[in-house]
Amino acid sequence: MCTHSHANSAGPEDLVASEKMLRRVTANPGEYNDAFVNEFKVFVRELRDFFNASGLEDVIAKTTDTLDAPHAAAVEQLLSSKRKVEGGGASGSLDDLMALLFAVTQACMHPSCASQTDEGGMSRQGRDVHLRHAADCHPK
Repeated sequence: MCTHSHANSAGPEDLVASEKMLRRVTANPGEYNDAFVNEFKVFVRELRDFFNASGLEDVIAKTTDTLDAPHAAAVEQLLSSKRKVEGGGASGSLDDLMALLFAVTQACMHPSCASQTDEGGMSRQGRDVHLRHAADCHPK
């Protein structure tokens, strides 16, 4: 439930505009009032939730406390590999990309999700993580 009533009547174009404004108001700390920036971050987060447009790490953060230790470790390895690839930019190595691919596969196919797998052997949670990551990497 959004605490900002405007978020409930927003269109997708409002999310795009809000994301741009958030980048601008957070670019130079101290340029805008901290209370305004914090409230605007809440507003943008609510818009993302409203449009189910949260990033991969936001989605994972909401589910990691329900995972067993081995699966949580696999997901943490996925996030670590993702950050390493993203931090490398265009100079990211093939080894880093392969480590990320392996981590995605491990997180998606972990045995703790075996009872919730699709016909390809991928867990529903894993498939959602994989699809979210693909959307983050290849926006429309």
